[in-house]
Amino acid sequence: MNARHYGVKIGNTPEEDDITPEQCRLFRISLEQALEGFSLDLELREEEQIYRKIVAPIRHNNQITAIFGLNIDVTDRFTAMEALRSGEKRFKAIFEESPIAIAITDLTHRRYVDVNRSFCSLSGYTKSMIIGKTTQELGLFWNPGDDARLYQMLTDTGSINAEEIQTRTATGEQRSGILFTRIIMIEKAAHAISLYQDITEQKRVEEQLKSSEESYKGIFDNAPIGIFQSSPAGHYISINNVFASIFGYASPQEMMALVHDIPRQIYADAEQRQEIITKLRSRDTLIVDDIQFYRKDGTRFYATMYIRGTRDTATGEVVLLDGFVVDTTEHRQTLEIMLQHEKMLMISGLAAGMAHEINNPLGIIAQDLQNLERRLSPALPKNRQIAEELGIDLIALQQYLKQREINSYLASMQNAARRASRIMDNMLQFSRSNGTSRHPAPLYTVIEHALELAGSDFDLRRTYNFSTITLIRDYTPDLPLVVINTTEIEQVLINLIKNAAQSLHGRQNGPQPEIRISAHQDDAVAVISVADNGPGMTEEVRRRVFEPFFTTKDVGKGTGLGLAVSHAIITKNHHGLLTVSSRPGQGCCFTITLPTLQAEQP
Repeated sequence: MNARHYGVKIGNTPEEDDITPEQCRLFRISLEQALEGFSLDLELREEEQIYRKIVAPIRHNNQITAIFGLNIDVTDRFTAMEALRSGEKRFKAIFEESPIAIAITDLTHRRYVDVNRSFCSLSGYTKSMIIGKTTQELGLFWNPGDDARLYQMLTDTGSINAEEIQTRTATGEQRSGILFTRIIMIEKAAHAISLYQDITEQKRVEEQLKSSEESYKGIFDNAPIGIFQSSPAGHYISINNVFASIFGYASPQEMMALVHDIPRQIYADAEQRQEIITKLRSRDTLIVDDIQFYRKDGTRFYATMYIRGTRDTATGEVVLLDGFVVDTTEHRQTLEIMLQHEKMLMISGLAAGMAHEINNPLGIIAQDLQNLERRLSPALPKNRQIAEELGIDLIALQQYLKQREINSYLASMQNAARRASRIMDNMLQFSRSNGTSRHPAPLYTVIEHALELAGSDFDLRRTYNFSTITLIRDYTPDLPLVVINTTEIEQVLINLIKNAAQSLHGRQNGPQPEIRISAHQDDAVAVISVADNGPGMTEEVRRRVFEPFFTTKDVGKGTGLGLAVSHAIITKNHHGLLTVSSRPGQGCCFTITLPTLQAEQP
């Protein structure tokens, strides 16, 4: 490869080949340094490419007998590093601009290492005044014992979920909030990431509700959160507009008219409501996080519920329930996307580093195998000359190699090296970010060409009997233009078709195997889906399907990088989306969303 890259021939001197004077001078300097026993490790730029040049002496019996040289293309590593820096900037922007107060604490020393603007705004301190300090040094907890209590809770359970606390600002003002904390690892050290939702205003609203019925009515009807009153038997006494809207009803009147059994019509787990009432017998209020409710149309959603029970003074039984509900579905989805994005960025960098490190010895192995095959060949004059001088019969040697199956061992090693090389290429492609050229292309033509390539794919025809699968085209020629790298999008489509064919292969029972390719325009985006009527996948598999190296195939039949690379191509290189929906026994559908040419234009 080095000879082809520089246009030189083995056996020639630099002056005998047509290379630049600067390259010739660098070659001479490297030789002189190596002959003196020194090693060189340089980074060189050639137009838009970046290379790492390593030159080192090889010694035998304390004598320099040869010089080893290696040129490594590290352009992709620099590209991946730039992508990491860009991702870090985006994450930092989300962190800083979040309306929720966020803080990161070093658990070893229990000192703040970072906080966002909302945290500074709520506490009244500047970031420089907070970083490096503990909560005790800043006096942030209104109750001094909360610091030790919350730390013990975190170390015992690994998290703090919706813990209501009282805080003190820099000016001495008392505020109330809900604290969520999780333990995370940063540079192999345990840290705590805390989200603090200030609910001071909500607490003040609750106090006003107790003091004035007239004021309560106005606040109740116009509050920006869902408020309710209900009986323990399971009937609503009053609800406000937001509460009805959260549950998908047009008005409080409609909800109260249709809902007669709260545990079964509202709670996803009917028994959970009775458990809540039981807990309220021993406390005034209760905060229930990540509770699941039903909307009017039967869909489920997550919420946080703050509930208070009024007890009969004589019996102690709960006779009235009131509180409010906050829909946290969108917040959970946003947090999950943020965490997944951060994880993918981290894995992307690791994949690039691993690929570059493994490619070095892998290249040596592949090259040495090739050289070994050449050195054993009787077709080369130099081999015949050396064999004749040593009295070796090369023809007999070839017969020996054949009978002892050594050639098959060498071929097996070369196949393994090529497979490893393909895995490294996939890892590098997964780590690349937006480094490919994109041009407007007719989506119909791209899909048709991808299907043509899939139909001629030898592996699909031989291994998965692709010709026996019914291929349904659900799109028309009037599909829009999309700004894409055609080769990459075709690669994604072929990969999705291969996965669908693999899931259908070997199925003994069921309907005729089908793969449906659908495409249409939806406003400013083009939507492509690849669906099959195969066995589908479990929820656990569906959630992990885009993770690098995760595969459900047998050992040796999949690298676990196909869908990870496809996800990177669509999301990073084309600013689109790649999602999957599936249930066991109901097939699987991958959906690609790409901006159209109209959407890409300013």
